Amino acid sequence: MFSFADIEFNERQEKLVVLMLFLGKLIVLGLILRLIIQYGPDTLMIQEFYAIMIGIILTLVFELEIEGINIIIGDSIYAIVQDCLGWKSMYLLTSLYVATPNKYSENFKLLLSGLVILQLSNIVRVVSTVVLTEMGVISFEVIHSFLWQWGLSFIVFGLWYYWYIKILGE
Repeated sequence: MFSFADIEFNERQEKLVVLMLFLGKLIVLGLILRLIIQYGPDTLMIQEFYAIMIGIILTLVFELEIEGINIIIGDSIYAIVQDCLGWKSMYLLTSLYVATPNKYSENFKLLLSGLVILQLSNIVRVVSTVVLTEMGVISFEVIHSFLWQWGLSFIVFGLWYYWYIKILGE
């Protein structure tokens, strides 16, 4: 039976093997993500909770109503859909953590800290999207599709980079 342990690699080849394993894990985790998206669980209760939480924060600025997953401000209705929960960013950070060779049990608290930072960032994302849209500063599509989609991705990769470079010393 073939095993990488039986082969002697130079430093460059070792790095390529580590990279292949990293990418292989990410591919498998990406396939799992596709299955979750396709057959995922019902998150309606979480979305309703999130709408209430975001609504409470927004009451500091606006008069509003909450109906299920909808936050209603005047004539505008903001639906807290599954993607508003930030779960894909959390899944991506967790996937990067799992795919990166490390001492998982020793570094688990760093993953949890990163997930908390992501969830707080996501709350800021949703609240700021509604506030800036309602104030007419910038359109919903620009805020949502460009600024925050890329912004949350930047936060995910920033957290992973910090963890990888600073903590693991790689």
